[in-house]
Amino acid sequence: MLRAELEGDSGMLTIIGAGAVGVTLATYLSAAARPLRLYARPKDVAGFQAAGQLKLHRPRGGLLTAPLPALTQQLFDADSSGMVIATKFSGLEGLLPALREAPA
Repeated sequence: MLRAELEGDSGMLTIIGAGAVGVTLATYLSAAARPLRLYARPKDVAGFQAAGQLKLHRPRGGLLTAPLPALTQQLFDADSSGMVIATKFSGLEGLLPALREAPA
């Protein structure tokens, strides 16, 4: 699904996990003007809102900034066409029961 999103499918993408991997993906996709939501834990939402944008320090130098995507605490939104799970392995244990209840 991510490949389709990157190659032009403009459907809404939800990134689950607002850690290093999820924010890196969200920064690149947001900078490319892809519609997306970032699923963040309630304790992290205020920090994202205070920053107002995403910032990524690239390994080879340079700073990439991108608009802050919509933050959500809903795993499934009616207009989402795909989901990327970007959590640590230890976070999957709490996520799997909710994924089993996914709408068909």
